[in-house]
Amino acid sequence: MENKTLLPLALTYLARGWSVIICGKDKRPILPWKDYQSRLATPEELVRWFTDYPEAQVGIVTGSLSNLTVVDVEADGDFGLIKDQTFMVETGGKGRHWYFEYDADFKNAVRVLPSVDIRSQGGYVVASGSITSKGPYTALNT
Repeated sequence: MENKTLLPLALTYLARGWSVIICGKDKRPILPWKDYQSRLATPEELVRWFTDYPEAQVGIVTGSLSNLTVVDVEADGDFGLIKDQTFMVETGGKGRHWYFEYDADFKNAVRVLPSVDIRSQGGYVVASGSITSKGPYTALNT
């Protein structure tokens, strides 16, 4: 998506109560993001970020503030692992992100199963609508 479309999308995610940050096409945060694990960016900050960084993509901080735990399954992982009907995003690498209500029992962790990561407190994901160097992130359901 063009950046002019990403700002309204970022504001929509913020309105859902999700902590929004900006990432580069390499999926890494552009700005220090630790503060956004404990406070939401303001709409004015988002406007400034997308003005100052025209190539910025949208990231969502996972954990208690956003009330999100995300299961990240790589393209070679088992997509049948999760049966729940929940918000799901196809990643740029053709993997999947399943969004769930935050659960403190699930820690931010890499490779909890083959090709499966958990993004929770202390983590973030690239948001649907973003386009990274690996490709677009697309919502598969709403």
